[in-house]
Amino acid sequence: NNAGELLDFLDKNKVTVDLVELFITGLYWREASCINKSTGKWVGSVLQHESLRDKMLDVLVALATKPKHPYNAHKLNCYLESFPMPKRDLIWSEYIRNQENSGTIHKLVNWIETFWSRGITDDYAEMYIVILSWVLTSTNRPLRDRATRCLYYLGRKHPYLLFDATLKSVKINDPYIPERMFAASYGVVMALHYSKEIPYFNRKFLKSFAQKTELPFDKDINC
Repeated sequence: NNAGELLDFLDKNKVTVDLVELFITGLYWREASCINKSTGKWVGSVLQHESLRDKMLDVLVALATKPKHPYNAHKLNCYLESFPMPKRDLIWSEYIRNQENSGTIHKLVNWIETFWSRGITDDYAEMYIVILSWVLTSTNRPLRDRATRCLYYLGRKHPYLLFDATLKSVKINDPYIPERMFAASYGVVMALHYSKEIPYFNRKFLKSFAQKTELPFDKDINC
């Protein structure tokens, strides 16, 4: 039941860049219960400032990995889906392009490449899949390839989550995303061979994907 942000109690001319940067970096370490409407107001305001936007996005991506956080991957997904593609490219794709190897996106990709086989719970895997799907908008081809491979890795352990996310990706107004999501899903099916997930992919996923993309589908196809 906190009353708001410290920044709310300062005169506008006393809100310096240093204070705003402290607000940004402090978000990652906060308890989820300390996030309120005022927090959202300041986050939205900071995202309007080009000089601070990348720092804010980097923290939001880190928070998006936390399933129970108010700024989890579903929140990030809603934010990015709200933009027309040209505007989103100027905000999100530029953020990815400007990332150094120490940025949150690269840390997440590195971590999944290293630890995907050690067991990731469904709730965290779902967050990672949503975040990685948006990395597919990147103009950095090697990074896009690595994100696709990470989606495949996660799909090996959590096929239903990847398949469902792929179906949802069809409505996104960027063809890179469903194209790569489908490629990762197809790779998972080829790796699973006779696993129980194959009938799901065949009867539900392919049919739904065909309907959403208006592609022909042979209902009698068998794997």
